[in-house]
Amino acid sequence: FALLPGLFPPVTAALPHRPDCPASEQVSTPGEFLDAGYVGLRHVAIAVADPPLAARFAIDALGLCPGPQTEDFRASNMQWVTGPSRTTSPFKLHFIPNARSASGESRSYVDALNAMTTLIEGSLAPWAQWMDNHLCIGYHDATDLISRIVSNEVSEDFLRWYASNVPGNGGTVPWVGPVARRDGVYQFYVMMPFGHLVELQQPAAVYEAARASGRAGLPAPTTWDKVRPAFTMQGQPGDIATRSVLVRWGHPAANATSVELTLQGSVEAPLPSNYVPETQR
Repeated sequence: FALLPGLFPPVTAALPHRPDCPASEQVSTPGEFLDAGYVGLRHVAIAVADPPLAARFAIDALGLCPGPQTEDFRASNMQWVTGPSRTTSPFKLHFIPNARSASGESRSYVDALNAMTTLIEGSLAPWAQWMDNHLCIGYHDATDLISRIVSNEVSEDFLRWYASNVPGNGGTVPWVGPVARRDGVYQFYVMMPFGHLVELQQPAAVYEAARASGRAGLPAPTTWDKVRPAFTMQGQPGDIATRSVLVRWGHPAANATSVELTLQGSVEAPLPSNYVPETQR
């Protein structure tokens, strides 16, 4: 893949408003910090080329809310989103802008790493080991979100992003699942713009009740022995990735980095024709 100016060009727009969301500005110290025994996960921060695009996907496709965000970060184009829960410490995602030149060209190696992620993962079929690096959001009921993702009922600019940046993708949201876990939890995976993988977890009973009611766009569950057989190998050694990836880093000159990425398919998991040549720089 080419490390070229303009990698992941930003597509900005205002964040959508949701009346069921809390206030979008944080002006005081969160109350949970006043608990002397408090220790908790606050947020996951993700560096991307276009924080508003990533935040709008989180709101539109993952059901999150804008903010709350402190005023001192707004000038940076950083975007915070949070779960709609009214509890004292809802989960948050922080989308942080990567460095760009005055003309908008990419100046960040993180853009290159994100591009490499989309190249390795493709449209999430088959499962690649890179997909083990993901974040997870839990829901009581994610069936509406999953139905919209599977049916491609999301904003057109998201679909254009996938078509332009994911090899072989014709303009669809990449997803896998749901995968049935033995404790009654279903796991559904979706790739956000810029290549980050998110798992949506929910009770199997809620999902199956929606399927039984005739809700459209809800795929039948699968199991891990089909998605990733190595999970069921009883501890025996094996290739846990279905796609072999070799990355070499080099520094040919001062202030320069060369990245060589090699993808190798197999009979069980061949690479699509658009991956030729297999080694890309």
